[in-house]
Amino acid sequence: MRAAETAMAPRLAGLLDTMYYTGGRVAEICALQWQSIIGDPETGYSIHFRGNTTKGGLPRIVPVPLFYAARMLAYPRRTLGPQTFIFSSAIARPFETCRPPITTRTAQNLITRTARAKGIRHYTPHNYRHTYATNLLAVTNVKIVQLLLGHRSMATTQLYLHPPLEQLREAVLNAFLTAE
Repeated sequence: MRAAETAMAPRLAGLLDTMYYTGGRVAEICALQWQSIIGDPETGYSIHFRGNTTKGGLPRIVPVPLFYAARMLAYPRRTLGPQTFIFSSAIARPFETCRPPITTRTAQNLITRTARAKGIRHYTPHNYRHTYATNLLAVTNVKIVQLLLGHRSMATTQLYLHPPLEQLREAVLNAFLTAE
């Protein structure tokens, strides 16, 4: 691993974790600030996606697993302060008090390169949203998935759902158990 890749490893791991455990869009993830992590170990943690950073302009609060929140709170901070971006740029700009967020293009490139290095082709940050939605569908209803993804339309949410064949088989068998 090159020196730049080694230095980037914690940021990349945090970025991948955040995409997987929140289902956020890449632009939303890049815009997250430390004040976006809300809660405590007793009541649980959530990520607050602010309306000015979301695609539809609707703010949403997404609960996250405690182990993920603990990992993120231990994530190395480049500068301190609640308005500091979690995934800040490695490049400091002159006369700025905090580093800007990484760009969506940088995040996309990091994720795509990582996937290719693992032998996975055609994997983008948006695939994480599809995975998040499909994982949720296994344990909850589609309305909850819609709310967590921040979709206004159920039709949009349904594009994200990819139930496994085994789950489809089980649904059909359960629906027609008494048919005989």
